[in-house]
Amino acid sequence: MKKLFLSITLVCIGAISTFAQKNMLGINIKVYDPVSDFDKNVSSSVPAGISLNYMRTPVESRWSFGGELGVAMYSSNDYTLQHNGNNIEVNEEDCFWTVHGVVRYDVYRTERFVTYAEGRMGMTTFFSSTTALEDNSDFDDEFSFHGSAFNTGLGGGVLYQLGGSVWLNAGVNVHSGSRADYRYMPESDQSTSFDDGHYKSLTHYVGYRLGVSIGL
Repeated sequence: MKKLFLSITLVCIGAISTFAQKNMLGINIKVYDPVSDFDKNVSSSVPAGISLNYMRTPVESRWSFGGELGVAMYSSNDYTLQHNGNNIEVNEEDCFWTVHGVVRYDVYRTERFVTYAEGRMGMTTFFSSTTALEDNSDFDDEFSFHGSAFNTGLGGGVLYQLGGSVWLNAGVNVHSGSRADYRYMPESDQSTSFDDGHYKSLTHYVGYRLGVSIGL
């Protein structure tokens, strides 16, 4: 997870260097509320993570264009796995990353306060990482992708200037996601196979964010 956070940061910083002024870079805490069958399959979890977003506003325009890249974890579980005839203890993190293109329109704005509406389109990709908890184990750590969902979202938010070029950013988006494969092992289960805990469903969710954006 730490390597993913670092990669996201470097990608966004690199993207900013290619643009002129009227740019805004933000980092956000994200919490997700799964909907429908997705909610039933991961009912005991509260997916949460971080995201980085970049927005560019043409001069004297209410429209902004950019993107958001994020990662979230919805399960972290220790369980027993059969490996080469032995039982070993492993930790598994079930996660997803998101990438969205974003179009934003400022509905109302003053020098220090902005309310906006936005639409987004992109992908949600599910993955798991599994690590042995025993130092003397011959188990090789595993990283596997499960499936990707195409999704679209509508929502809005507010920007409030904290001082200088620093803004508080809060918002919510409702996402409609296509069907995708994903893995989820509730903490009450003891898995002995990577074949357990697999689901496939629509992947609708509501995303909440709170973060800080900096004008560049």
